[in-house]
Amino acid sequence: MIPSAQTPLRFDGPAYEPARDQKRLTGQAERIFNLMADGKWRSLAQISEATGDPQPSVSAHLRHFRKERFGAHTVNRVHVEGGLFHYQLLVNRQVQR
Repeated sequence: MIPSAQTPLRFDGPAYEPARDQKRLTGQAERIFNLMADGKWRSLAQISEATGDPQPSVSAHLRHFRKERFGAHTVNRVHVEGGLFHYQLLVNRQVQR
């Protein structure tokens, strides 16, 4: 799991309001991380369909997972066709799962 199990995830941004957004964003991050932790390649649409989270949120969380405060995981991206990419999460095993 992402570090939220030990300490709350720290989100930020000009429109971020902790009382409104913390629980929702943490839930999204956990669902996306738990799905992607198997290392399989998936499109944003596939991740969105599996988690129920919007594609823009999926994309944002994949970027977050690269950050130190979200575990410094490796997120690979490969161009498939047209404007379609597939993503793969390689979990930083220093983070307890």
